Amino acid sequence: MSGQRTAKHFINDVRNPVQASLIATARSAEGLRVLPKEQVLYRQLPEGHRKVILLSGGGSGHGPAHTGYVGDGMLDVVVAGNIFASPSASQILAGVQSVDAPQGYKPQ
Repeated sequence: MSGQRTAKHFINDVRNPVQASLIATARSAEGLRVLPKEQVLYRQLPEGHRKVILLSGGGSGHGPAHTGYVGDGMLDVVVAGNIFASPSASQILAGVQSVDAPQGYKPQ
């Protein structure tokens, strides 16, 4: 070897892999938004929507839980906890407040 270091991980910064994953997910699909600090991924709903908001949360073991299920006809908000930990009450509140819900919320 010529002294070059090779990457051992698929993450750029070991200090915030959950936030980085959520940001990458939000960039991968139109209409997805993220609150990085609170670790909330949500979809931007059309103005005047009339639906019950589906919200789910979970830990971030091998990836933030449930992020692949955010979309039309599926989840509207996902709250990601830290590695192998559930989201905190303040994170869940941020998720609830991220989307206008005239018809209410349905936790999953």
